[in-house]
Amino acid sequence: MSDGDHQNARLLIVEDDAPLAELLGTLLGGIAGWETVAVPDAGAAQEVVDQQPVDVLLLDVNLPGRSGLELLDDLSADPHWHEQPVIMLSAEAEQPAVQAAVQTGQATCCIAKPFDVGDVVDAVSAALP
Repeated sequence: MSDGDHQNARLLIVEDDAPLAELLGTLLGGIAGWETVAVPDAGAAQEVVDQQPVDVLLLDVNLPGRSGLELLDDLSADPHWHEQPVIMLSAEAEQPAVQAAVQTGQATCCIAKPFDVGDVVDAVSAALP
């Protein structure tokens, strides 16, 4: 995707807090014009990734059932996953497993909750090729 195509980017938001997911989707769609899809858990995220292209994954770490870190491990092992940028969102951003995901390149970065939406927009913009 070229710089001129950033406005057409598709973001997958994996967040179990429905009001936060809706807010992120509305703001990221409204501020930058990105297409957003929000799902509440890792299973639903896997289904979306299997069915449609995703340019950036916004991934909550603490999800019901499989955690965001477990989903990230599953995606990394999936030959159909093309290593799109993953921006983790977590109230526990300093957690060693989260930091390890960033340091090993599994995740592009981790933004601590609560966050400023401008920081998320900046992180997505920087992650897009």
